[in-house]
Amino acid sequence: TRGKKKELEGLRAEMPEALGECIDPAKFVLEAISEVFPVDKRGDKSGNDLGWACVLVLESLVPVMVDPVLKSRMLVTPTVKKLAKDVAEKWKVSLEERGGVENVKTPDVHTFLQHLVTFGIVDSDDLGLYRKLVIASAWRKHMPKLALSLGLENQMPDMIEELISKGQQLDAVHFTFEVGLVD
Repeated sequence: TRGKKKELEGLRAEMPEALGECIDPAKFVLEAISEVFPVDKRGDKSGNDLGWACVLVLESLVPVMVDPVLKSRMLVTPTVKKLAKDVAEKWKVSLEERGGVENVKTPDVHTFLQHLVTFGIVDSDDLGLYRKLVIASAWRKHMPKLALSLGLENQMPDMIEELISKGQQLDAVHFTFEVGLVD
C-alpha cells in the first residue's frame, strides 16, 4: 500500500504538467473519464473501480485552469462547459437507478462532486443534494474541502452536528478541523 501511495503522489505531481500540454485540457479530461463517468460503460464488473483515477484527473485539471496571478478560473469553452453540465445531469438521473444517495459508491460521489468543482458548474439549486452526498461519504478525506468548494460553508455547523448525531464523531472532528470551526 505504501508503494501505491508514493506512485499515486508521483502521478498527482506530474499530471497537471501533462494536462497543461494539451490543446484543450478540459475537453481532454472529459473524454478521458467518459468510459467510467457518469456511468461505467466498460461492462467490466470485475471490481476494477476507476473512480480514484477520475478524481485524480479532475483534481489535476484545476491548477491547469486557474491563472496563477489572478487566482481565477480561466475560460472553459462554452461547448466543454455544456458537455460537463450534461455529464453531471446524467449522473444525477442515474442516482435513482442506483437506489438513491445512500446506495451510491463513495468513489462515484467523489468523482461527481469533484467534476462539479473542477468545471465550475456547481448549481445552487442542488445544494441539498450536495449536502446529502457529502454526509453519505463524510469519511472520505477530501469531503470537507469539497463541501466548501460546493458552497456548503454556511451549512457546516449543522452538517457537523448531523455527523455527531449519526455516531460519526471521527468524521465530525475531521470536518471541524478542515473547515476551521474548532472554536
